[in-house]
Amino acid sequence: MGRIHTFVFNSQIASVTANLTSQELFFVDWSVMKDCPYKVSFIFSSATPAIQLDNNSGANIFMDLGQGALVTVVSGQNSSATFGASFLGVVVPTTLILGTAAVPIYSSYLSATTTTNNPIYILGRPRNNNVQIQIREGITTADIDGIPYDPYSGAYTMVVNFEEV
Repeated sequence: MGRIHTFVFNSQIASVTANLTSQELFFVDWSVMKDCPYKVSFIFSSATPAIQLDNNSGANIFMDLGQGALVTVVSGQNSSATFGASFLGVVVPTTLILGTAAVPIYSSYLSATTTTNNPIYILGRPRNNNVQIQIREGITTADIDGIPYDPYSGAYTMVVNFEEV
């Protein structure tokens, strides 16, 4: 196991309006890492919004690491699309039932632990200092940009680990 570099991305201190947490822009100085291959994993936890996350699509996390084509999405139509290393994985909506049994109040949050997704591997440290993190609905081969996850997740913290390999 090599050295692990940990970066914390908190949507409340990103450069975009706090109400638009499906697309946040962060500045990162990657020069603190040496230029070598890395195993990348993440954990994610959103705030509990006041509304229930009733979206039927999965919530996918994208983070531009500037590495080229490392993730391939396959389909049932004899085709596939190759995405850059920006696809990190999925976050899972979890519904909470608050209040009482007689008067339940439903709320939800998005989360992922280190066991929710497989790690991805990148060939060297990222080069782009302006890093956008996006929470999108499904992944389609026709629309590489995807659709922002709706309703918005509320504030979130995402911890990304880069382990030297």
